[in-house]
Amino acid sequence: MYDTDAVASNIIEISTDYGGVSPLKLQKTLYILSGFYQSKNKEVLLNRSFDAWRHGPVINGIYHDYKSHRYTNISNPVKDFKIITDIEDLIVDVLSSTRNVDATILSEMTHVEPPWLLKYGRPFTRINNDLISNYFGLFDDMNEYLDSGHKRLDFREIGKKRKKYIENLSDLKDGWDGENSIKPSAEVIKKFQELVTNLVFMTLSNNIKVLPVMVMGPIPRGGFSIEFRIDDDIFVVRRLNSGEYSLEVMQGNYYCDYKIDDCDPEKIFNDFMMGALQA
Repeated sequence: MYDTDAVASNIIEISTDYGGVSPLKLQKTLYILSGFYQSKNKEVLLNRSFDAWRHGPVINGIYHDYKSHRYTNISNPVKDFKIITDIEDLIVDVLSSTRNVDATILSEMTHVEPPWLLKYGRPFTRINNDLISNYFGLFDDMNEYLDSGHKRLDFREIGKKRKKYIENLSDLKDGWDGENSIKPSAEVIKKFQELVTNLVFMTLSNNIKVLPVMVMGPIPRGGFSIEFRIDDDIFVVRRLNSGEYSLEVMQGNYYCDYKIDDCDPEKIFNDFMMGALQA
């Protein structure tokens, strides 16, 4: 375990060769550095912990030490230090990989990762080191981590657009797909907005690499359906205006059509989708 101030000072000094770091980028560099170090070495890097703040994981003391720099690069460490040769290569790897990635993008990426999602807004915002280690253990290198971050951000935005699409179905009229077609009821629209919100959160707050594809639309006889595609696995949730729910599961040669009492997102995710997402 290393002194947090010393590691921060090392980052600031080395960063002069990689475009420098603002206070926000310093925090995100410390977080990423901790994640890779802890997942590879099975031990904690820093002697201080991260809390889930508005702009991502933050170490409180480091924030107060450098907050006066605001959005500009930090010119000098606030404390004397020596180069920590044991982690110098890892610091260089993180800084070189994120040189052209804006600090606000790195911050947004943490908002779609389990360590922050599971703690932000909770009464106790301290991020457990195990949460960080387990998430970063998914990735072999920085490129894979950054690629996953961009995909997670895209998935979050797709979720927002899908919710808006469902909301706009309230403007749909009967007869939208032929004279006998019926628009989804207000209750169906509300339920599926909630389902999308919850399933997007559950997906992003779990340690998974594969993200589902969502295909959805109204049912002509009155209702709505969402299809979640995870590689070759397909899960389809349907609800009719009458209140009848069904869950269709297609995995390889396995097929089953379940009648379910309610659209319980936690049950759908944990009992059916989670295995496919972790495969």
